[in-house]
Amino acid sequence: MNEMRDITCLEENLFIKTNLLVEGCDIEGSIALPRNFQEKKIHLYAHSTFKNDTPIPDDIILPHKTTPFISRIRLNKNASLKLSSQGDKYFLLHESGAHIPVEFVPRFDTSNLPINESNTLSEVCSFLGNDLIGVVPSNYCFYFKNSNECRFCEIWPTYRKEVDYLKPIKTAEVIKKSVSLALEQEPRVKYLAITSGNVKSYDFTAKLFVKIGRSLKEMFSFNRLHEVLATLMPPDDLNLIKEIKDSGINKIYFPLEVFEKELFKIICPGKYTYGYDKLIDALEFAVDVFGVGNVYTNFVYGIQSLSPSLNANSYQPELENERSLVAVEKMLERKIIPVFTIYHYSGYNSIGNIRLSAEHTFHFFKEMGEKIFNSGLIPENSSSIIFSTSSLSNTAYNESFLLAKLKGGQL
Repeated sequence: MNEMRDITCLEENLFIKTNLLVEGCDIEGSIALPRNFQEKKIHLYAHSTFKNDTPIPDDIILPHKTTPFISRIRLNKNASLKLSSQGDKYFLLHESGAHIPVEFVPRFDTSNLPINESNTLSEVCSFLGNDLIGVVPSNYCFYFKNSNECRFCEIWPTYRKEVDYLKPIKTAEVIKKSVSLALEQEPRVKYLAITSGNVKSYDFTAKLFVKIGRSLKEMFSFNRLHEVLATLMPPDDLNLIKEIKDSGINKIYFPLEVFEKELFKIICPGKYTYGYDKLIDALEFAVDVFGVGNVYTNFVYGIQSLSPSLNANSYQPELENERSLVAVEKMLERKIIPVFTIYHYSGYNSIGNIRLSAEHTFHFFKEMGEKIFNSGLIPENSSSIIFSTSSLSNTAYNESFLLAKLKGGQL
C-alpha cells in the first residue's frame, strides 16, 4: 500500500513538473519570499520571454518524503499556475483553486566570492539545482559566424544580451580555481557539468576539454565529484575522445538534437556539415571508450514534429511523441543513452514560441523512463539517468526513470 502511494505521489509530481516546464508559472506580486533562497540567474538560456524586476527563485521543490522533485521556474504571466504564499508556507495555486505545497532551494552563499580581480564565482560556475555546478568554457559557437547555428539555439544571443563573464572563452585555470572554490565552500555539490559551444574547430574544442579535465584532476577535492560530464560536439579526430576520458571526465554527451535526418539538416545546419552518421559513429566510439551507461545524446522535445518550414504552429503532439520514442529506441539499441530537454523560447531564436501539450509531454517522459529502465544500460544502484533528481530542474528524464524503477519494484 505504501509503495502504491509513493508511485502515485511521484507520478503526480512528474505531471506538475512537466506542466511547469511546458507552461511555466506566474508569481504573485505581493509574495514575501524567504531570505535564504537561490535567486534566478541567466545560465545558457533565459528560459522565458518574461522578465522580472525583483529577485525570484530559480527553482522550486515539489516535496516528497523520500524523493523530492526539483523544477525550474519559467516565468509566464499567463500560466494556469501561480507561485503564492500564506505566512511562511509556499504553494503553487492552480486556477482551479488547488494548492500544491512547494519549497525553495537554499541559497549558495558563496556565489559572490571573488576568484580574481575581475570576476566572482557565480560568473564562472552556475549553481544548478541542489547539488550540481555547471561551467560553460565558451559562450560562443562558430556556427553563428556563418548563420549555421541550430535553429533553436540561443547561447550566443543570450550571452550578448545578458553577459556576466566579459570574455567569451574561460581559461582552464580560471575554471579550476572556480570549481575548487565551489567544492571547498559548498558541501552540497556532488556533480559537475561542463558544456560548451564550438571553439575554432571541433578538435580545438575537444583539446580545450582535455586541458580543463587535466587541470581539474589536479585539485585536492576532485574526488569529491561523483560525476563529471562533458557536453560538446565530437572531434574530427576520434582519438581525442580517449584523451577526454583520460583527463578525468567520466561522462560524455554529444547532442544530436533532432532524430529525423532530413529535419536534422534543416534545424541543425552546422551539425549537418559535421555529419549525421558521423555524429552517431562518434557516439558509438565513445561507448567503447567511456563504457556502457556513460555516453549520452540529447534531443529537444517539441521540435521533432516540425514541418520543414519550422513554423512553430506545425508542432503535432502525437507525431512528436511517436518520433521521440523511436529516437529513444534507436539510440538504446546502440547502447547510447538518449535524454531530452524541453524546447523553450526566450525571444532569441528563429523558431519562436511553440505551444507544447503538457499532457503529451508528461506521457512521453513516462514512456521514455520505462524504455531506459528496461534497457538495463543504467547501473542497478542508480536512481537516476545522470546526476540526481535534485540536480536537473529543466528536464524530467531523471524523474521518469525513477518512477519506472519504482514501478519495476527495484527501489
